Amino acid sequence: MSMTDSLLQAITPAQLTELAQQAESAPRRRAHRLLHQSHAEVVQRLLIAVAPHSYFRPHRHPAAVPWEMLLPLRGELELLLFDETGQLESRHRLGGTGLALAEVPAQRWHSLYCPTPCLLLEIKPGPYLPERYVEFAPWAPAEGSPQVAAYLSRLAG
Repeated sequence: MSMTDSLLQAITPAQLTELAQQAESAPRRRAHRLLHQSHAEVVQRLLIAVAPHSYFRPHRHPAAVPWEMLLPLRGELELLLFDETGQLESRHRLGGTGLALAEVPAQRWHSLYCPTPCLLLEIKPGPYLPERYVEFAPWAPAEGSPQVAAYLSRLAG
């Protein structure tokens, strides 16, 4: 039995490349690969391939989701933190010479900005209940709205 035979799940470099290619052609400019078997699991784990300029609408998670961990695996991205009114408070580079990982606490408005292709691992507590898991910022444009391009341009800094 080889070492990989004992793993519950293994991801090859070719599969990561394929995920990145899917992100390039996806309408949202990103692609996910779930590493958990069910949204009911107590730890949610997913790989996210992001093509440049994908829009992550600023959002926050309720107290029931006490943290969200972001671990860059390829490329670089920026974690953006906002105040209650939508003012950008800080930006943190992840990957490359930046932070190796970041953990965002509950109730913290945040977004991601990816100027180049990147791949990240996201880990957060479950279970995942979409209607109770995320609150989108009322001061940021909705995905697909005509204001997104201008908003992304401002976030590019």
